[in-house]
Amino acid sequence: MSSPSTKRTRFDSAALSPSDSAPTPMAAARQSISSSVESLQPEIASILSRLAVELLVCFHKLKLKQNQVKKFADDPDFIPISARVKFALKGSKLVEQDEEYLSLAADTNSIVENFQKDLRSKIEAATKLEVSKLQEVLLDIFLKNLRMAIKTILLCEDAFKTEELDKVFATLSKLYSNDLVENFTVTINHLISTYKRVHSLPSLPPPFITELPDTSGITQSSQFSQPTTQANLPPQRILVFFPKLWRIVDSIFIQPLKIYESVMARNLKAAELKALGEEFFTTKTTDDTEMQVDSEPPADPVILNNLIQKKVDIATKKLSAEVSKLRLALNKAKKLVSGPLRCLSKEIRRSHRRKHQRYKRRENKTEESVEKETAKIIEYEKQSLYSRLLQIELDIGKKVEKYYGYSANPLLSTRHNAHIRMGNMPIHDYFLRPTNKAFHDLTSTLKPPPNLRSLLGLGLGFIPTPYNPTSFNKLESDTSGAFQHLERSLRLRCFFTAKGQPEPAPNWNPKFHIPSEWIPDEKFFPKVLPRRLHQFKIRLRQLFRGRKSIPNLSREHRFALDYLRRQTDFIVAICDKGLGPAIIEYDKYIELAFRDHLNDTSTYQRLCFETAGMLCFENKQRLEKWIDDHSTEVEDTEMIYIKSKMDEVKDPMPYFYLLMKVHKKPLKTRPIVSFSGSLFHSLGVWIDVQLQQVANTLTSYLKSSFDLVEIFKTFRLPPNRRCRLFTADATSMYTNIDTEAATQAIHDYIMNNSHLFPTVPLVPLVEAIDILMNTNVFQFGDTFWLQLTGVAMGAPPAPNIATISYGTHEENFLPKFQANLGFYKRYIDDVFGVWICDEDPITDERRWNRFKRKLNDWHGLEWTVSERLDTAVFLDLNLSITGNSIHSSLYEKENNLHLFLPARSAHPPGVLYGLIAGSVHRAFSLCTDRSDAIDFLRRLLRHLIARGYSKSSLTSLFQKAIQNYQSRATDDVSSRSNTSDHWLFKLTYHPQDPPSKLIQHAWNTSVAEPRLSKPLKDLDILFRPLGHRRLIVCYRRPANLGNLLSYRKISPDSGRPVSSFCEEL
Repeated sequence: MSSPSTKRTRFDSAALSPSDSAPTPMAAARQSISSSVESLQPEIASILSRLAVELLVCFHKLKLKQNQVKKFADDPDFIPISARVKFALKGSKLVEQDEEYLSLAADTNSIVENFQKDLRSKIEAATKLEVSKLQEVLLDIFLKNLRMAIKTILLCEDAFKTEELDKVFATLSKLYSNDLVENFTVTINHLISTYKRVHSLPSLPPPFITELPDTSGITQSSQFSQPTTQANLPPQRILVFFPKLWRIVDSIFIQPLKIYESVMARNLKAAELKALGEEFFTTKTTDDTEMQVDSEPPADPVILNNLIQKKVDIATKKLSAEVSKLRLALNKAKKLVSGPLRCLSKEIRRSHRRKHQRYKRRENKTEESVEKETAKIIEYEKQSLYSRLLQIELDIGKKVEKYYGYSANPLLSTRHNAHIRMGNMPIHDYFLRPTNKAFHDLTSTLKPPPNLRSLLGLGLGFIPTPYNPTSFNKLESDTSGAFQHLERSLRLRCFFTAKGQPEPAPNWNPKFHIPSEWIPDEKFFPKVLPRRLHQFKIRLRQLFRGRKSIPNLSREHRFALDYLRRQTDFIVAICDKGLGPAIIEYDKYIELAFRDHLNDTSTYQRLCFETAGMLCFENKQRLEKWIDDHSTEVEDTEMIYIKSKMDEVKDPMPYFYLLMKVHKKPLKTRPIVSFSGSLFHSLGVWIDVQLQQVANTLTSYLKSSFDLVEIFKTFRLPPNRRCRLFTADATSMYTNIDTEAATQAIHDYIMNNSHLFPTVPLVPLVEAIDILMNTNVFQFGDTFWLQLTGVAMGAPPAPNIATISYGTHEENFLPKFQANLGFYKRYIDDVFGVWICDEDPITDERRWNRFKRKLNDWHGLEWTVSERLDTAVFLDLNLSITGNSIHSSLYEKENNLHLFLPARSAHPPGVLYGLIAGSVHRAFSLCTDRSDAIDFLRRLLRHLIARGYSKSSLTSLFQKAIQNYQSRATDDVSSRSNTSDHWLFKLTYHPQDPPSKLIQHAWNTSVAEPRLSKPLKDLDILFRPLGHRRLIVCYRRPANLGNLLSYRKISPDSGRPVSSFCEEL
């Protein structure tokens, strides 16, 4: 919505504000000339005024051209409107995606762009040439008009003759040389030579005098060596005439030009100040309005319907009354006689014709005078000034609308603007809009664009609607798409029905599954199934029709998203602990990476490109050697997984990036080395699976907070003893782990306790850990690094390596504190324990300090231990001592923005219910008291309502989730269905695609249970029924905001190269 002040489109002097109605340059200069000649004789005043105005008009034209040259210099893309070329090659839909057409279109755009650049350079050169010619013309007019003015004044002076005209000019050029050339950027010699050329003079006569004497010396004492006397002075007529003449020349030729320039500069400054003020107040008002709109929850639809119905009834009554009046007026008009109407019509036309003729005669009697020309210029300048100020308002309004989608009126209150904004909202935006938009602003030097809160407040999980819905042609042409996968599943089912289902491998792990592309022979595929599949495709062709996508991002959201993807000043980072998105300057992000992590030469070493490439090649050789050496010790499926993933690697090095710890003051960062898609990723997954079995054997091992609460159900504190809770947190555990010590500790523990995990291949596992921890080469922007110590957070086995390496130390020292440690568990780098206090405070404090020293006594790893209290916060739990047991409830950080998926996100169906069901399970499983779980779910309900969901739909989903949770305990796990009992139809989700129910109906009526045909489950494959299976439509989500704004890889287009920071930091 535009503000009311931006709707004026024509010039209206009454609409000018006091600041808008400042005098124009021409009007101010013209007023100066008029006031300068008003004391002279009317005849002389008329001549001098016309001469001055003629010079002023030429000066005005010169300034216009100079301003245009300045625009060319200031703006490299500036092109006059009359010279702008707009052309684009357009083709039909048949060729718009053709590569040759796209190449032709790109060539056409390049030709137009080059032509536009050439045209601009020619126009700029012509404008500069015109400026130089206008400067010459201006000087000529000045000298001609100056001579005419001097001649006019001499005619009224008896002491001088008109023949002395050139001698008078020569005297002026000597006495006032600097003032004469001030407005013309020429020297006095050039001025004199131009004067002689214009007036065809071979030379100038000598001046009357060369300088005006200082007459103050006549009355002063004779302290000077040669005092000026009356006898040395020029004649009185000269002393009186030339200052008088100069005052007139200066007031009509020199000062008006200075006034013109000063007023022009003042108006430009005023326009800049107006733009600054308008932008500030309009942006501030719009931002306040947006905050007010976000804080207003949607009204009850029933109340809105009643209000709308009431308004409709009132409007209908008014409209009926107006229609009745119009009918009465029409009936009266029909009764009029047609004759008088015709006579009246002729008289009206005759009157209009006469007025038009008189207007034409007046227009033809134009006066070709300088006064009229100046009046037009003044009027033009007024309109230009108003247009410029109006354009400032329009530009600011458009700029604000780009960011906010509307421009609030600064003259109205915030609440009034908010009501206008909500009143103009589409109905779906009004009811589905989130009201808790927020993000973490970590910028300090640069200011991010306004209203990024509106986009980033949607959360990085928000999924914009893809540009095009799924079309049938796309489904059919995709070689690895839904149809091919479904047909292959049918063929495999028929083959294994005939041959028998093979027994799964005893140690088979789904993490190591590599999909096969093998297709059974045609002879096992009944001939009726291809016909049914063809009918299924015909049904789907009717469902998947091409249509235009309806975006779920508003125009301002799309503008902000496009800006964030193109700009190089900011990075949209992810906050640690799931606390939402944050925006930070690109340079500051790089500085934090070096300051907090990469500058630590004991942990990281910078490599050149050649050394990094050589190490990657050696790592590949190490991995290939490991595969060859242990191919018989590792399961075949696991080795096939590692080999196939290694062959798919395109970029062998992991990538380094940061997570923002906004809950830490001052700001801290967490380093992540992302192994996904790198050379060692598959090896890391294999190591992680094997180490999981090892970690389970540790006394202090804790899998999750769910396991902790399960332990608390049976755990009881010792009676008659004072117990306190404590927690401990390791300082940068992953990077501070001593690599050699950790590797040796894991090796010793595995070898000494091999009987606890008999299926783990010990020697290959130890060698794989050594390869992964000692050869971690990663990339950060255009720089390459080697991690010297610790394990990279982001490597798949990193949590288990950290758990086991320190767990071996715990196995040694924890038994020494059995008398005081009533409970001790560790989740990677977080410790929770129950300390049984000694009756003697001194002894208790000594043993507590000894325990803390032992905790920190492992190869320099430091732990921050909390105070011993009755309450503690551990993981996502609030823990407290209640009687002889430990009470638990859910804990949420203060900085949590609760940016759940908004209602308008294009996420697949079932995601919202999955979120609610998971939260219900988490609340009832982790909270000791049911009331705490209910309070948590009520807060969750409020958070989801704030994300745009309706309370009625959420209530039914919560009830369903609670019922399913309560009935889950009585369900038989073995009776639950798995994916092998279903046919899977895989699609990328789009909100405008046909719903899954229609796809399932098409499957049932064409394949599963077609009319007058045998059902699919009863088809015989070598006298064996195929069996019952239900079609499940599986959705893949499209890219979300986190994917679109990913900063994992810092490309050359992201901003300044990272290598340029190395010397500075």
